[in-house]
Amino acid sequence: MDLKAMRRSCAALVRDLELPVPAEPDRVIAALCGRMRQRLGKDVHHRLVPFPPDTVSGLWVATDSAHYILCEERTSPWHQLLITCHEFWHMEAEHAATDADEDAPGLVLPSLDAGTVARIVARRSHCDAMAEQEADFFASMLLAKVSRWLPERTWEVPDSAAAVVHRLEDSFGNGPDPRGKTR
Repeated sequence: MDLKAMRRSCAALVRDLELPVPAEPDRVIAALCGRMRQRLGKDVHHRLVPFPPDTVSGLWVATDSAHYILCEERTSPWHQLLITCHEFWHMEAEHAATDADEDAPGLVLPSLDAGTVARIVARRSHCDAMAEQEADFFASMLLAKVSRWLPERTWEVPDSAAAVVHRLEDSFGNGPDPRGKTR
């Protein structure tokens, strides 16, 4: 794993990005796809698709004219951003992309039919464990870099669970400071 190359790639991808603060994950994805287009010299399209159960959550597909990042549509926007960052490393490191020239017409449509996705995933049934670990590590690094643009993650606690959540926050240090100060 070449950490220096990963750091350089992360820095190059976020350098001078012009995004509002906060920016939703899909807007960050679009900006990063634009930056990858500049780096690779081909359009980089991000598509949300329903992958078959128990397969993959993301896939980089290369054609002669463009790159496509297919990302699971049935997950959170935050997870989609992480998946996309993972696929960026495969692109940066020039790992083998899934070749989908015969399926390219389906890729330019806003959504893919399940048959096309299943054919693409079936052709990509093998993976290199080291390449996947590198891509996971890079995705974490890049997500840390872009987090400055993302809104703070919040979640609603149902009334029925509020007391339990409050006790957990107190126990793990996320609740009020014992001296009465907010942390």
